[in-house]
Amino acid sequence: MKDIITRVEGMEEKIKDIDNKVQNLDEKIKKKTEANDVTVTFERLMKEEKLVTASDLENLKEKMEADANERHLNLIKWIVGTGISSIMAITGMIRLFI
Repeated sequence: MKDIITRVEGMEEKIKDIDNKVQNLDEKIKKKTEANDVTVTFERLMKEEKLVTASDLENLKEKMEADANERHLNLIKWIVGTGISSIMAITGMIRLFI
């Protein structure tokens, strides 16, 4: 009889240990879920509020630099074209009088 009682007590201790492990695992899962919820909520808020991230700013900066370079090139082309046409107009007028 004592042997059965000691076995039952041993099993009860094992059950308590298993219950504690299950509770610890449940707490860990809740913490991970809460952390994931925070990330998902933050991403949702970023989309709703249209917040800008660092990568968005970097992409915008690159696009603006490319656009500025293109406009600079167009301005140089326009200046050169205007200069050549002015020279040709002056040359044409001089040939009329000579």
